[in-house]
Amino acid sequence: RLYPFCRDIGEAAMRLSPRALVLLLPNPTDALANAVARATGANVAGLCVEVEHLRDHLAYYTGRSPESIQLEHAGVNHDGWTLRLWIDGADGYPLLRDAIPALPERDDFHPGNWGMVRVYEATGLLRSSAYHNWPLEVGSFAGPAKWESFGVNREDVLRLADAAIRDGGMIDPREDLHPERRPVKYGGTGVALERILWGQASRQPQIVAMQVRNDGAVTNLPNDVQVEVPTVICGESRFPRAMGSLPERIAGTTRLLAIQRKLEADYLLDGKKRTLLDALMAFPTVAPVGTLIDYAEELHATA
Repeated sequence: RLYPFCRDIGEAAMRLSPRALVLLLPNPTDALANAVARATGANVAGLCVEVEHLRDHLAYYTGRSPESIQLEHAGVNHDGWTLRLWIDGADGYPLLRDAIPALPERDDFHPGNWGMVRVYEATGLLRSSAYHNWPLEVGSFAGPAKWESFGVNREDVLRLADAAIRDGGMIDPREDLHPERRPVKYGGTGVALERILWGQASRQPQIVAMQVRNDGAVTNLPNDVQVEVPTVICGESRFPRAMGSLPERIAGTTRLLAIQRKLEADYLLDGKKRTLLDALMAFPTVAPVGTLIDYAEELHATA
């Protein structure tokens, strides 16, 4: 349902500003970006809040600024891995060895971070997202903190926004609060957009987490899939940084999802039910085969 809308944006960009960078934020960001780029010829990339949100969470829990944390990650949207981590220029993984497992003991531990802790305990690595763990099963956090206790009152946010507009100022980012309790969430993504704009306008290279064609950035994933990796923006050029290979012990689901999303993009372009079923069968353990066949029939009938 989203694809025709996103394709129209790509076509408009090619007509009105063919050198523009089109960023797609609706999910599935990588499949949509792949299909729109191929259908329209536009310069399209997927953008998600997850990597910058992880940085914001780590900064809050460690009492540091987000700028002091550097993440080198590789994978696909919602299924990536932080391969290397630096904090204030030092190897961050040894610094966090004891801090990450201890997070659930904190009064301000967010239940959404439970998967981050459990996967770290099992693999020694952080995902590229603090929240997204599927297809890994991590269970539910049994502690006292609830998702609802981290909610932000919408009316309070609107009042802050009205005051900022009236006074010509900025909304206080409140970096002293947990990222989920701040009046404006996903501040790190706002900073990432700033870096993209600056890199394009100034031609001074900037690095941003984006979803782009692999082309060898992750050596043990196919070249023609979309990957989420640190991407260099410089003027009108953008290219993924070479991240090497994912450790094979964790690469299995990521590789299958990368292939599946490429096939999803193929289906958006060719409209063939066979392609849709190929996409679903790329990850056949999600549901019984009969369920996948029935789902393909239903989805194709309404496409």
